[in-house]
Amino acid sequence: EEYSGQVMVLNQRLLEAAEQAQVVNSREKLFDFPQTSFDEIESMVQVFKPYADLWSIASEFQKSFPNWMYGPFNTLDAEQIDSNVNTWWKFAWRAEKTFDGKAE
Repeated sequence: EEYSGQVMVLNQRLLEAAEQAQVVNSREKLFDFPQTSFDEIESMVQVFKPYADLWSIASEFQKSFPNWMYGPFNTLDAEQIDSNVNTWWKFAWRAEKTFDGKAE
């Protein structure tokens, strides 16, 4: 739980940095200044996204699991569970291709 929170904060900061880079570039363009390259930021966002998604899904699963297994059966929302499982399955399928061959 602690780590997933830190991952989400880091992901949010990367996204904010990418937005700020776009703002800087738009202002540079407005004043006819040469545009600064922020390729490293965009690259970091792209590389980090699968890991952030993995941590997010793991955190969601960890929060849901006790309710599914030990909570009252009649309080379960079948549509929400179905949606979550389908989303997680799609992510797992994409993640297999993303993480395939990467060093641990």
